[in-house]
Amino acid sequence: MEPDKATKLEDRRAEYTALRAEILQADNICLLMMGYLVTAVGFLYSVSLEWLVSFLSFISLCYFTEKRFSIRKIASFIASEVCKDDSGFGWEKYVQQLRQQRTLRPFAILRPYNAEMITCSVIALSPAVRGELVNLAQFSPSAVFWFVFALLTLTLSVVNFIKYNRA
Repeated sequence: MEPDKATKLEDRRAEYTALRAEILQADNICLLMMGYLVTAVGFLYSVSLEWLVSFLSFISLCYFTEKRFSIRKIASFIASEVCKDDSGFGWEKYVQQLRQQRTLRPFAILRPYNAEMITCSVIALSPAVRGELVNLAQFSPSAVFWFVFALLTLTLSVVNFIKYNRA
């Protein structure tokens, strides 16, 4: 193998290893944040500080989302820069074929993400279903905030599902 090709191949391997480590680190932080959040929520409820739960949940969600966006940024870089020629692993071509066949990510209720999204949306949106939204004054500001947040999250989830399968 030519020295230039060997160096280029080794550089690619090192960059791939670094990108993979970055993705794994961001994912591990997300898992840790979820563990901390569950622990903190349990503690706050046990000592009757429920009012802190919404604030803590919102801050944790923002941090969690920021880490997930770093994963998406790396994935976008790999798609646009690494796999633009035939030197990659062929993942992007494989995903594109699945999108064209409309089999990339079919909707299935029993997938954990979908089940959680549906369950949380039903719980958060239940006041609207029961007709209790006529008098918003009966809800705490925190409840109204989370209701609106649930609507936005549900909308973004549907938009993301459609965009992901059409991209």
